[in-house]
Amino acid sequence: MTHDQKLNQILHALLSRQPKRFADKTDDKRLTFEFICNALFKGEDVLEWEVEFLKSRLLSDNYIKIIEVEDAQLPDLTQEGIQFIQHGGYVEQNRVLKTDKKIKDETLKELHRGKMTLILSVISIIIAFFSFLVAFLK
Repeated sequence: MTHDQKLNQILHALLSRQPKRFADKTDDKRLTFEFICNALFKGEDVLEWEVEFLKSRLLSDNYIKIIEVEDAQLPDLTQEGIQFIQHGGYVEQNRVLKTDKKIKDETLKELHRGKMTLILSVISIIIAFFSFLVAFLK
């Protein structure tokens, strides 16, 4: 599983907690970031550095914040994080970036072909003009 897929799963897990948090106005202090990662990626060997990497990535992207609940530090989705995961998250972001790159590449190819077409058109007009001049002067 890629890091982007793992980040999406973490955000989905945090999003699924939101109704309970809003209804009960409480949070289970066992649901630390490390616990969530271990629960989500149980079949995989998720190393400690990878958990920290995923956590720092989500924090730096401003999709989660760390809140203090009964002396435990728990991850909480920000509004930006909620909107991001509802719009497809990291996987969708990568798909859009790849599509955008492909569009730019195709546009550049078309512009190059357009330049060549313009140059050939100008050359053909010049040849036609000279042949007209030669025929007119004879």
